Amino acid sequence: MKESTLKPLLIVFYCVGLIGFLLPVSSAYFKQLTPFTLLMNAGLVLAYQRHWNVNTVLAMSFVTLAGFGVEWLGIQTGLIFGQYTYGTVLGPKIGGTALIIGVNWLLLVMGSFYLLAPLRMNLWIKNLLGALLMLGYDWVLEPVAMRLGMWHWETGRIPVQNYLAWFALGLLFQYIFSRYAKRGRNTLAGYIFLVQLVFFLLLRTAIELGLL
Repeated sequence: MKESTLKPLLIVFYCVGLIGFLLPVSSAYFKQLTPFTLLMNAGLVLAYQRHWNVNTVLAMSFVTLAGFGVEWLGIQTGLIFGQYTYGTVLGPKIGGTALIIGVNWLLLVMGSFYLLAPLRMNLWIKNLLGALLMLGYDWVLEPVAMRLGMWHWETGRIPVQNYLAWFALGLLFQYIFSRYAKRGRNTLAGYIFLVQLVFFLLLRTAIELGLL
């Protein structure tokens, strides 16, 4: 399927998801679909990746495994992001850590990286902007994730430590991609990043308005 055909379908898909989460009668069912949606997005992003090579595969693998690894370590120690626990919405867990979370890190890194890829600027500035995009995404997502039961903070508040860790890890992963996956091309990854960002922004607005 051409990207020009797929992109409008993704908007329709997320609009349906938005309505599904907002309606009490369907909210529980749509929560159960969350890990499958992440897997679908990952499948699409990988299917539309261009210019594959060994370094790109290694970079993707590193981000996925390291993303899961830091989350697992964070759950065990509370030293990276702060004290939090995963709920049941993101599916099966190992050591209290949702297996799908490594895939989510990959989607966010690829989305922000390839969104900025066409820009001509200093590499470190681009890495910094990519990390800031990921940080902004997490800031939008956190209240929604708590309300939907993806994860819960021990104090009920999102610690500053979480955002500092997100920025540091985002910068590291942006560097990895700029160093090893720079020859790749994936316009769909950036598009999905933006669609998801708007989706969670609308859900966050709904929470603030008392609609969710």
